[in-house]
Amino acid sequence: PCSFSGELPYKSLWYEAVHGFCLASSMAKRLARSAKEHLTKARESCLAAVAAYNNPTAEFRTGTYIVLMIIAWTSLFHAISYKRRTKPWRVKSGSGRGTRYIRIGSDYRHWELGECLNQYYSGQWNAIWQNLKFLMGLRDRIEHRSMPPLDHEVFGECQACLLNFEELLEQEFGSEYALNTSLAFSLQFSGLLPAKRIEVMESLRRSAMDSVIQYVQTFRSELSLDIANDQRFAFKVFLVPQLANHRSKDTLSVEWLPIDQADDQTLKGLDRAIILVKQRQVAVRGNEYLPAQATRMVAEQIPWRFRPHEHVRSWKYFKVRPPAGATDPSNCDRRYCQWDPTFRQYVYTDGWVKLLVTEMIQPKRFEEIVGRTPVPKNAGVVEPRSPV
Repeated sequence: PCSFSGELPYKSLWYEAVHGFCLASSMAKRLARSAKEHLTKARESCLAAVAAYNNPTAEFRTGTYIVLMIIAWTSLFHAISYKRRTKPWRVKSGSGRGTRYIRIGSDYRHWELGECLNQYYSGQWNAIWQNLKFLMGLRDRIEHRSMPPLDHEVFGECQACLLNFEELLEQEFGSEYALNTSLAFSLQFSGLLPAKRIEVMESLRRSAMDSVIQYVQTFRSELSLDIANDQRFAFKVFLVPQLANHRSKDTLSVEWLPIDQADDQTLKGLDRAIILVKQRQVAVRGNEYLPAQATRMVAEQIPWRFRPHEHVRSWKYFKVRPPAGATDPSNCDRRYCQWDPTFRQYVYTDGWVKLLVTEMIQPKRFEEIVGRTPVPKNAGVVEPRSPV
């Protein structure tokens, strides 16, 4: 379940929700009408997203949550722009006073979320940007599918998206607009999944969810370690029960223990106390080689001629990457090949070089893989004459 914070409100949930919303409404009188409208839309979309995600009877929880949170984020950025007296509209032509904007009917076409991120962060790809980029890509892949197991796969990113939204909302409009007093921590049935449910999840992963899970794993693996371990990209905590002899009557029922803030002694004691663990998704990337580099490294370690053409035949034989022009170029066997979205090219791993050397050193396997008889490196080379 998604929660705004680890702190529980002391007053009733309904009182806090109504009180917070009314306070924000009164303070909104200072804002321009366009800013108020988009701010209201942002806050209501966010609350609707959390309500949908925390609904135990819903099946399309993650999909609904992501769609509503993207609306919330987009509306928040539009509200910020209007507050700053700038126009978040798509430009058709011109500049300055002569600027013409694209219209849809009688309304101006506003920036999409991607453009909002570009404008607000000035092209700096931080963890918040990557979190939203991840969720937007996920939305495009699951909008026509119902995938309950996905809830457990991307909980950290969904929770981080919510906390990032709350932080930016307070930063730009003040604490009176905060939403964290409107919701309490949702109840859990169990910290463990029944064996049957795990079996169903694995079955879905092997079928309809395969491409979606591949997208999730690929996106995470291509992140830098700084971004992957940033709480703003994916929220990671231990939820630990407090022992009765260590707590007072004033202690909160639920408190967050962030992984990054836990000392070694605390972590060692978690084996006895943990009821919920969200594992880190760590990007592991070793040495990477361009096709020409990988080809040269293999050629140096086998007794046969091995050229770029043979390398192409090899990756096609082992199916480590999709063909050129594929819709999803990142659909690779990540043990051997990865798609670099920045430079838009494939890079190969140490594992790939090792695999080819092991296979290609055998003449029969060489012929089977590349479709021709191996030619020794020194074949057809004339030895230089000895000096007279």
